[in-house]
Amino acid sequence: MPYVDETYSVCRPGTYYSVNEGDIIVTLPSIVKSKGISITMPPLSIINHKCETKIDTLSWIDGIEVSNKHKVNLHAEDQVNILLANIIVESPNIHSAYTLKWLLDGKMVNVSRKETKNKKLVSILRNDENMLVGIDKERKSVELFVDNVLFKAFAYSLFYYVPLVII
Repeated sequence: MPYVDETYSVCRPGTYYSVNEGDIIVTLPSIVKSKGISITMPPLSIINHKCETKIDTLSWIDGIEVSNKHKVNLHAEDQVNILLANIIVESPNIHSAYTLKWLLDGKMVNVSRKETKNKKLVSILRNDENMLVGIDKERKSVELFVDNVLFKAFAYSLFYYVPLVII
């Protein structure tokens, strides 16, 4: 749960096009001041030095910093473009999953058709027939089956909720 100061700025979900090392992914609604006004950042907002909305004061954020120590594996082979409908959040305590569901339910995304019935994977997010995001307990990694920047941010946000070193 990092602190941010006036050197940082905020991008709301859907307004950024990449997730980079050093970015902070907001995991629970957090409040910062910008231009003298308190604004609430929803889960999956990104805080970095490049976004447009500048932060005025020091703030504590419920979030996690993207780091190369967090293993997120994107499975991009054999993709098919599908309509995301009926997204199922299989871990109800993960707030960022509901933000992602609200943003992308009914949208087209590229999903890997790789076999996802691997018993080592714990499903976190799925639709009717595809695992979208899962956790590999043996490799201590997040497995991502959707090639989308919001899903990538969501994958990193899981390290806030699930410290994989204890699985």
